[in-house]
Amino acid sequence: GAGIVGAVVNVLAGKPLIVSFRGDDGYLARDRIVWRVLTKWVGRRAAAITPVSSELVHILRGLGIPEEKLHLPRFGVDTEMFRPPKNRSSSSERLQVMYAGALVPKKGLHVLFEALDDERLKRVHLLIAGEGYYSDQLKSLCEVAGISARTRWTGSLAPPSVALEMRNSDILCLPSFTEGSPNVIKEALASGLPVVASRVGGIPDLVRHGENGFLFEAGNVAELRECIATLATNDGLRTQMGHAAREFVIRSGMSWDDTAREFEAIFDRIP
Repeated sequence: GAGIVGAVVNVLAGKPLIVSFRGDDGYLARDRIVWRVLTKWVGRRAAAITPVSSELVHILRGLGIPEEKLHLPRFGVDTEMFRPPKNRSSSSERLQVMYAGALVPKKGLHVLFEALDDERLKRVHLLIAGEGYYSDQLKSLCEVAGISARTRWTGSLAPPSVALEMRNSDILCLPSFTEGSPNVIKEALASGLPVVASRVGGIPDLVRHGENGFLFEAGNVAELRECIATLATNDGLRTQMGHAAREFVIRSGMSWDDTAREFEAIFDRIP
């Protein structure tokens, strides 16, 4: 939507336009004819397009966007704010899985609730950070799943508080049905958290299955349950994946300084 406004300004003012596709905008362009027409028009007006994931690059390429306009920068994370604790240790009685994001149906929290209703996961507690119009329904579903006593709802948190909660958690879970390239996963990886997430959107660009976390098919309760159980019952594996998560962020140059340099290079190439 913002790209449409930018394209109008481009027509009126003649200023070069650079558009970033974040997720749903690309999926709407793929699936709905009106958005497809508008996206193609924006693409013609844009000097450069910067999707956030390889999947979105593929979608835009399929819409006929010229290859020379498509760029895939590394969108960063604050690696100073989001960092591992000096010592991350879980008690034998308690292990914390964290979710951070909007409380809306497409995020798949009901799938996570069902997955945690398992005898092997009785020591797993769930932290939910976020707000959304679906919060009351989700709290009811949490009650039905029998995990309310093990669930803490914080509401919306400022980034420093999210970072603190990540340092106090053991696993991040994002069971979404659709995503772009989620910032929360980058923040968790930078915090040294293994990530369990659905295999959608740009998530496989970030979560390397068996290396820094696990991927599962969106909506598959049994598969998600096994991913969490594997991590919950293996302290050494969580530690190993947590180290790999932080290393992945550092090795990939996934910082805002690197993001700024890549965008500066894109700007410099535009007449």
